Amino acid sequence: MRYNNYGLMLEKIKSIPLSTVFVALGSIVTGLLIGFLISIPLDKLPYDWSWAVSFGVYVVAVALMLFLFLSQREVIADFFVRLWPVKNPSSKFSKPEEENDFSTGQEEICWEKAILLDTSAIIDGRIADIVGTGFIDGELVVPSFVLQELQRISDSSSLVKRGRGRRGLEILESLKKEEHVPFRVVVLEKGRQQDVDDALIGLASKKGARVITTDFNLNKVGKVRSVRILNINELANMVKTVLVPGEELAVDVIQEGKENGQGVAYLPDGTMIVVENGQDLIGQKVDIVVERFFQTDAGRMIFAKPV
Repeated sequence: MRYNNYGLMLEKIKSIPLSTVFVALGSIVTGLLIGFLISIPLDKLPYDWSWAVSFGVYVVAVALMLFLFLSQREVIADFFVRLWPVKNPSSKFSKPEEENDFSTGQEEICWEKAILLDTSAIIDGRIADIVGTGFIDGELVVPSFVLQELQRISDSSSLVKRGRGRRGLEILESLKKEEHVPFRVVVLEKGRQQDVDDALIGLASKKGARVITTDFNLNKVGKVRSVRILNINELANMVKTVLVPGEELAVDVIQEGKENGQGVAYLPDGTMIVVENGQDLIGQKVDIVVERFFQTDAGRMIFAKPV
């Protein structure tokens, strides 16, 4: 039992991001420095217990700095990443980042057939299934700044973000092994003040490439800038089951609707069906007839009534 606890403790220590360790050390050093500056006049007090006051000041200063730094660790880590960006010595960039020149020496890429992968599409994971079906033509291209963003998410102190980032890296590994569609990571710099989405849209606009994403805002910005966007969510909505008014089917009513008296059911593909007068039928399998349906940004919504 003792060995199991020891191994569990080691696993927890290994899972702590390196950025968190450096931020914690920096907060301790800052707290000690502040405590030293405050305790200088306190040491001159004509009391025997002045050392205890100074010690208390050190403890409080270190504790406050630990709390402040760790609560803002992602902001601090991002600041230092932007201050000292990691550069690839083998890359062929000779112009400043602000010029945003995407010429990388990758002339063999046919950009008109290239599909740039957004961070959200990689983490979502459905792109791997779509590629496996053979519906994607062209070449999947992951800019290095997107890969760096995934690595940053994987090193996050948040357990949820860390899991999402690692899932994205696993998806990239599976795409590398895919035989249907070529895949590559290319070294591309972005402007120091640019975020990943801006750099991705800028690259697609400059090179005439397509972008695949699940990000609603990126989808809108891309269309405004005349970039060809492949939205996985839109594709999922388009391939959902098509029902026409008057069609009958059996569904399980599982919950109440927003309006009084309504029940809600779902098709296997996730399409929501609002059953009029279905509130008293919750928990039952009911034969319904489709009355009308609406296409929304969130998907297709069907209204029906019991037969």
